[in-house]
Amino acid sequence: RQIRRDLATVFRGCTQPTYLHAMGALSSKGSAPLPRPPVVAGVTRICVAGFAVSHNVGNAATLARACVKAKSDKTYETWFYFDDQGFRGERSRFVGGRGTAGFLAQIKSELDEAQQRDFANHATAPFCWLELADGTKKALGGRDALCEWAAQEFPDDDGIA
Repeated sequence: RQIRRDLATVFRGCTQPTYLHAMGALSSKGSAPLPRPPVVAGVTRICVAGFAVSHNVGNAATLARACVKAKSDKTYETWFYFDDQGFRGERSRFVGGRGTAGFLAQIKSELDEAQQRDFANHATAPFCWLELADGTKKALGGRDALCEWAAQEFPDDDGIA
């Protein structure tokens, strides 16, 4: 309990919600993601969801932020969900039905039928997708797929490509 109080003190004042869960703690529950507001016309939202503690998720989030920063005309924005239990709806990354519950299952259910078939077996973190103003969602997949998309979208930017 003291550790939680200390961490709450450290993260107090953060502008983004920060969810801390002790891995394997019986009292830990996944947190519900904040609602995604509608995307503004002319903007593409780069979304990254995954575990709170993961180098691949962290690298994907860093890349998404770099894409937003690279476009000074504000044509990109980001949305993130990081939670060790809530991402796949399980208490452990190593047991249970991988990718069959939690936020990962929810976001995959929001995809069109073709993308649902294509990404039915995606059970790893992160899961990355794009959202457009017309409500369209384009699933990319994992960090590697986000990197490929960014390299195509920003071919002349050495910090991204």
